[in-house]
Amino acid sequence: MQHFAPVFTFVQGGWDVDHYTARSVAGEMMTRDQQLLRYYWRRLGLGQKVLAETPEHDRQRVYFARGYLNDRVILQRLIEKTGEPICHGAVDCIAPPTTTCITTEHSSCPGHIYSCYLCVSLGEASTLE
Repeated sequence: MQHFAPVFTFVQGGWDVDHYTARSVAGEMMTRDQQLLRYYWRRLGLGQKVLAETPEHDRQRVYFARGYLNDRVILQRLIEKTGEPICHGAVDCIAPPTTTCITTEHSSCPGHIYSCYLCVSLGEASTLE
């Protein structure tokens, strides 16, 4: 029995399911990394919907209990593996980097300019929060 990963196409505002196959929309075979990227983008999209429907006081528990943090970290590593730039402000940030950290050494999104995890030492990290 052969298993196929769902194929997603990027539409304005996110990923969308086309059909279930191991081929891309253009017809060529997808690599395993491409299949994993599409899978985790889909899980992240579904997770965002679940969190939006969850009461405010329960969101953090649901976020950790359902593994959404792990999905975001895995997705960030997959994005990095494909050669795309990633935000180094938080280990689970998947926002596209548009600037650099305060030391101008690493890519960062605007929300993490001062919290680059590659620049902040462990002693400094404990005082940030």
